[in-house]
Amino acid sequence: MSFGYLLLWMIGISNLSLVVRALRTRPVQNYGWMLASTLVLLGMGIIAHLTDLDTAGYAGAVLWALLVAIPNIGGKRIEGLCRKHQYARAKGLAIFFRVLHPSRDYRQLPSVIDALKSAYDGKALSTAEMLRRIGVANDSLSGSLLAHWFSLTGDWTGFVEWVRQTGGESRVERDHNLAANYLRALGETGNLESLVRLSSRFSRWSTDVSGYSNAVRRLFLFSFCGRKNAVVNLFNGPLKQFPSSNQLFWLATAGMAAGEPQAAETFRLLTASEDLRIRKGAERRIKDPVALAETSLSISALHEVSQQEAEARIDDRLLAGPVKNSRKPYATYGLIAANLVMFGLEGLYGGSENSEALFRLGALVPQMVLAGQWWRLPAAMFLHFGPLHLGMNMLALFLVGPFVEFAVGTPRYLICYLGSGMLSMGMVCVLVLYGVLGEQFLVGASGAIMGLIGASAAIFFRIWRTERTQFASQRLNSLGVALLIQLAFDLSTPEVSLSSHLAGVIAGALIGLSLRHRVGSSAS
Repeated sequence: MSFGYLLLWMIGISNLSLVVRALRTRPVQNYGWMLASTLVLLGMGIIAHLTDLDTAGYAGAVLWALLVAIPNIGGKRIEGLCRKHQYARAKGLAIFFRVLHPSRDYRQLPSVIDALKSAYDGKALSTAEMLRRIGVANDSLSGSLLAHWFSLTGDWTGFVEWVRQTGGESRVERDHNLAANYLRALGETGNLESLVRLSSRFSRWSTDVSGYSNAVRRLFLFSFCGRKNAVVNLFNGPLKQFPSSNQLFWLATAGMAAGEPQAAETFRLLTASEDLRIRKGAERRIKDPVALAETSLSISALHEVSQQEAEARIDDRLLAGPVKNSRKPYATYGLIAANLVMFGLEGLYGGSENSEALFRLGALVPQMVLAGQWWRLPAAMFLHFGPLHLGMNMLALFLVGPFVEFAVGTPRYLICYLGSGMLSMGMVCVLVLYGVLGEQFLVGASGAIMGLIGASAAIFFRIWRTERTQFASQRLNSLGVALLIQLAFDLSTPEVSLSSHLAGVIAGALIGLSLRHRVGSSAS
């Protein structure tokens, strides 16, 4: 089977997931280009599979990058520039990406960005005109930019009404970026009971793995509910990149909601801020102070806020690894470097796709291992068949490795990685010895990486069992889905060793359960 076909298989799965998600959030006719591109990719995949032509697979990958991946990355970049008020650069990118992204959502972006620039300059359009420009705004990017516009104009009542007219909470459930802004709108309009209730539900919806989206949601919840210490913790952790003026604004908001008289003085100082939104926000706080949380919330709502505050402290420890520690994941970097060095040696010995070269360097041949060449068990873990195989595994190691390295420490991390890899290779040898498998010729770090995934699952399971934290539950669900996708891929691809992967996951999980970790309340 060609690598081009394998590459296209993975891209097709990614593209199909985008289509399914899109069909839940917008009419089919507004996302026809994605459906069309999916059909093109499937067609190329069939051609690549039937003809064994790598060209078809790589051509499909290029088309996917141009029509889907790059424009979507561009959309995130445009959104980020708008939040930094760099509207000229955002408009330039919008004009460029709407050529690659042939959908109505991107065609309207330059006009929407012009409206944001006008609002920032104090020349806001009417709500009716802005809604006309942005259209139905059923996509995440348009909804986020519209929420940004409401923030610039301070029309939070209009924002709440717009959300209710365009799907209400069912729409918010589908768009987490929109949900965070909607939570703020509820707080700004004094609807604290709905803010607490919806924030609790949003916690269960979230698939955020970085913790940032949850932190923003919690910022609005804790600020309007007067939990100043919790806000301080957010700014010391996942939201530490917030500008100082923003931090002062939300700390003063929390203080005002808690009844602190000095909060008004902070807002008076912020009326001189260079940031228009901070300046106008401070003026609104002085003119219309936020409600006192203790008198505005029911006992059950106050209890819910306290529960979420406790959960935030636990989740902060879960996410406190490489983000809050200056220590780099040097062991992960070292393993990646070792694989790259071995890949270079493969080239010197005849090429990474040369079976003779791989055999000489230590590819796993069970009969040779059983005959006494045990050194092949670790050696095969650092060999790869071609650049794509190497790139995929090193990307997975880069994404999975740092968390496990932080969680268990460098020595235990290396034990987990090397132990999982060699046990997975050893299991293949045992299965060959007993006739379950035929002849095998294996190379790659997949077994060790699957072991890291198993170890991650074990760590999060231990935390979930003791803390019942939402973040640990979400990570367990995400890891479970990833393993199911990997299993489906293994079953449909004869060249991939399903036995090695399963053995790696099991070995990693067992090692992970036996190792002490330093996240959650059970930190060592």
